[in-house]
Amino acid sequence: TQSTWGNWLRWNMTARTAFLSSWSALISHLGRKISRNPNVPITGSQEKRILLDFIQEQDERRPLAQQKFARNDLITLSKSECPIAVSEDVKPRKSINAAKRLRQYVRVEEASVCTSCSKRPSCSRAFHPAEGSARVSDVGRLVLGYKAIAHVPDIEQWCKTETWVALDNLTQQLLTSAMRAPSQSEQPLPPREQKKQVNS
Repeated sequence: TQSTWGNWLRWNMTARTAFLSSWSALISHLGRKISRNPNVPITGSQEKRILLDFIQEQDERRPLAQQKFARNDLITLSKSECPIAVSEDVKPRKSINAAKRLRQYVRVEEASVCTSCSKRPSCSRAFHPAEGSARVSDVGRLVLGYKAIAHVPDIEQWCKTETWVALDNLTQQLLTSAMRAPSQSEQPLPPREQKKQVNS
């Protein structure tokens, strides 16, 4: 009924807003850790660079299996369509490959997603197997991808409420990891820079 659809839209929008709020908190925290002037607003391109640098750092610290992401959230995200709406910030192929690796990691059949995907007719990677193993950066790229398309028209037609809830939970876990990680100023200097400081 129209009332049921209206309630679903409100739940969907509420979940999406919660995810975007968690995203803002994550980027704000990461930005403060690396910025010399935290009062300067962070641009869209800077948001992307900040997140990519952070998730690459997380890849180097520990594998995905040792992260504290809830498996149910990873499964929910892997069952969702790839975030490949037109965007200047996210390269669709990277988002698609990230989604495929995550599906392989949580053992979700690729065909079960591609068969019902609304974008399958125009997707050159439909039903193709994953390339490589899943990493933390794959979760980060999907978070980045969904953030980039969160406001495209009619996204609620294919992005379910549970997907936004999973994204919110995963983003909050990334924030928790970021809060535990040392800032750039607290990290040990490379040997060459340490030697320069000792000699100065």
